[in-house]
Amino acid sequence: MGKRILIISHNPFSDYNNMGKTLSNLFCSFNDKDIAQLYFSPQNPNVKLGCKFYKITDMDMLKSCFGLKKYGGVVKPNNEEVLDDKPASIKEKLYALGSKKIPIVYLLRDAIWRQKAWFSESLKKWINDFDPKIIFYASGDSGFSFKIAMKISDEMNIPLVTYFCDDFYFYSKPSISPFYYIYKSKIRKKIENTIKASLDLVFISNLMQQEYYTTFKNHGHVVMTPSAKILDKPIAVNNSPLVLSFIGNIVMRTDSLIQIGNIIEKINIKNEKINFNIYTNTSDMKLIKEIKSCRGIQYKGSLDFDGVRKEILNSDVILHVESFKTNLISRTKHSISTKIPESLGLGRCIFAYGPSELASIKYIDQQDAGFVCTHQKDLESVLLKIIENESLRKEYMIKGLKLASINHKGSVNSQKIKTILNKSIKEDTE
Repeated sequence: MGKRILIISHNPFSDYNNMGKTLSNLFCSFNDKDIAQLYFSPQNPNVKLGCKFYKITDMDMLKSCFGLKKYGGVVKPNNEEVLDDKPASIKEKLYALGSKKIPIVYLLRDAIWRQKAWFSESLKKWINDFDPKIIFYASGDSGFSFKIAMKISDEMNIPLVTYFCDDFYFYSKPSISPFYYIYKSKIRKKIENTIKASLDLVFISNLMQQEYYTTFKNHGHVVMTPSAKILDKPIAVNNSPLVLSFIGNIVMRTDSLIQIGNIIEKINIKNEKINFNIYTNTSDMKLIKEIKSCRGIQYKGSLDFDGVRKEILNSDVILHVESFKTNLISRTKHSISTKIPESLGLGRCIFAYGPSELASIKYIDQQDAGFVCTHQKDLESVLLKIIENESLRKEYMIKGLKLASINHKGSVNSQKIKTILNKSIKEDTE
């Protein structure tokens, strides 16, 4: 048996959730028997089924407020397909409510988790029986999980390494709600305390690592999101008309998607040169209505894991897009979407549209790994270039695969995580 790791995260290992997929790929080279995962969403894992799992949900904590002693428990995982049209359970609805980016909800959720009920004898026994040598904490935007990671690390004397794949410290927005500023103050304090308590840090992008180093003087390490699959060579597609696909969350991106749709409608007036397909699991009917109202967009609904891979491979170009709205730029500044390494690894040509200061746009631009447009005024000319320049599309497919092999190979990035954790275990025992 190797050095055992306790992963603390909001989501379990899975192939249906971005964080679940990221964690699965980051730990793909680890033996399942050396991993235990404590998580807080109502879903169950459907990959890496040989690991140990313990789940505590918002519903468990809410019940404990009323004296109903239910503090979570051991999970027996399954590999059943997660269906998007399956009715959400009460636990899932409560988790979705708790995950909404509403300050008062965040504060109420943290208040429910503030009680010590989650740190039950059952959980302590489960951790002690597994006997982890280190904790890998995948941070989120809820304060309670930071506190849980620090408490388990401190009280059970287990060294802590913290992973940041999104920025919740520097991002701020104008708000008339006093609850927002209370929330920001609390989450920043928890992040500061967690960084102090961590033996090491892991970041998803160079930009995030640089900004955190400037503030906290902790270098940490950059380990980019791995791709689940990297092809040996691109698979050619020659759709007529050309197929441009966006696959992912349309929240905070609707404005940019509609800008592209409007230009495509204009380009296709005389003859159809390009189809713009959008696939999303988003259930916000207002946003879906906006997307459907744009005649340059074909709304295609949701996809399962296999469907995502199939549509990426069936598309000539995959779109990565971010909003140009000032209040959203700082929200997405440091992160790199999981769809970028996934698309690069499958040998697709990428079109990145968004502000130049964002890590995801900057990454594709600096690596010359796809078409990039950073100003709305240039959108039509870039789209025409994509349509007309087949040789450049093929060149970007080859460059993208090469970049995926360098920065997003699962076995390589998983080994980087293993090296970081082993170093921290060694430092803790010296």
